[in-house]
Amino acid sequence: MGTVLVTGATGGIGAAIVGELHERGHQVIAMGRDAAALEDLAGRFPGSVRWIAADLRRPEALAGLVGDVDRLDGLVHNAGIAPVASVADTPYVMWREILTVNVMSAAEL
Repeated sequence: MGTVLVTGATGGIGAAIVGELHERGHQVIAMGRDAAALEDLAGRFPGSVRWIAADLRRPEALAGLVGDVDRLDGLVHNAGIAPVASVADTPYVMWREILTVNVMSAAEL
């Protein structure tokens, strides 16, 4: 099977995706912000899961973090933010963060 990168891997849905990919025989690169949680997650699936701690609010740093990945067969962009606010009440700074995490980071990966 192939190698799949999963963003937002330390949350409930992300961890479940990592587990399912492991069960299907994939190598998984788990990505998230919490290094300790990522290490714990990888420990549950020895030999098939490695991890990268990254903050998707800084997509310019991602190339340096994934530069040693030889082959990537899939990307599950599970990370995302969605604050609860009306469009009119959402400040520009928040829009920039939403688009950076939800769109730009996936494009960079």
